[in-house]
Amino acid sequence: MRSVFHRPGDAPWRRRIVFAALAVAAARAEPPPPTPEFDLRLRQVRLDREGAGAISETRLRLEARLEAPISDAVTAVVALATCRQGAPVAAEATLGEDPGDLPLAVRTASLAWRPETVPGLTLLAGKMEAPWARASDLVWDDDVRPEGGAVRWSRARGALDALALAGAFILRDDDFGGEREYLYAVQMAARHRWPDRSFALAGAGFYPSDTPASDSGRPSARALRCRPLEIFAAGTWELYFPVRGVIHYVVNPEAERARAGGLAGLTIGRTDAIHGLELGWQWRRIESDAVQPAFTDDTLWPGTGRTEHRWRVAYRPAARLLLSLVWSEGRRLDGAAPDGLRAVSLEARAEF
Repeated sequence: MRSVFHRPGDAPWRRRIVFAALAVAAARAEPPPPTPEFDLRLRQVRLDREGAGAISETRLRLEARLEAPISDAVTAVVALATCRQGAPVAAEATLGEDPGDLPLAVRTASLAWRPETVPGLTLLAGKMEAPWARASDLVWDDDVRPEGGAVRWSRARGALDALALAGAFILRDDDFGGEREYLYAVQMAARHRWPDRSFALAGAGFYPSDTPASDSGRPSARALRCRPLEIFAAGTWELYFPVRGVIHYVVNPEAERARAGGLAGLTIGRTDAIHGLELGWQWRRIESDAVQPAFTDDTLWPGTGRTEHRWRVAYRPAARLLLSLVWSEGRRLDGAAPDGLRAVSLEARAEF
């Protein structure tokens, strides 16, 4: 797969500007100086593909993030992390592989400007953390870090929050002198909050690009453009414990077949406090031409053209430690072997 949102090892001039801004921020910062945040995850994964046997992997993820104010209106964010070479979103290193294939990459290098003259407006530039509202990872994986520029406006009025976003991002650079390809983003969302921490969220987004929806090699692949349109709704109802639900749907109108995806999920509990427990279930079906396969890369089963049920248990034994167990079963939709998919993941995550 060609790299999307740049190869992890790249460090183009756009990011050098951010590093220079961060150096200025460090020089001008008043005591106390900005404190880095670290995210360390150790995951044991067993993957079982029907007819292909089982694979067991130990994966490590380490990310260091630093957020530094340059002024009252401008903030710089830089993050370094482990990352698979050539993978747009996979931030895990598989232990036992050649270290040269698992570099420490620039995950984030961005600037955010919040002009005082326009309340709620934020201008973003660089390789940034996902700027859009995400009801689930159906369209965007947690680890996608788009590179480009975005304008985001958010406003809270009473119990209602509103969000509007527009952006343009470098989707792909051709290594052999071809044209650069772009992804555009438009999204709107609204959230209503109640005093007991219950809320309801709804929104829609459109993400046109001039790239093929799949890399299937079909003669018509280059003529098939990926322009996914998403709608989503999510909410939390606070009982004796929180109950959260989500419904997410995406369709690519440019594709004639295999163009839709859907997700439904339910989560009970919360892991914010020590001894917090969370139980979750999720179902998804995402056809091969619904979105770019790289958008939905996942730590268990990457890409599109699959249906899946997923169960998750998470427990927080200490303030900065989270343990989680995920069981996933699914199958391919495109008839490719192997058809059946099964994965078990046990993860320990420390944040400090």
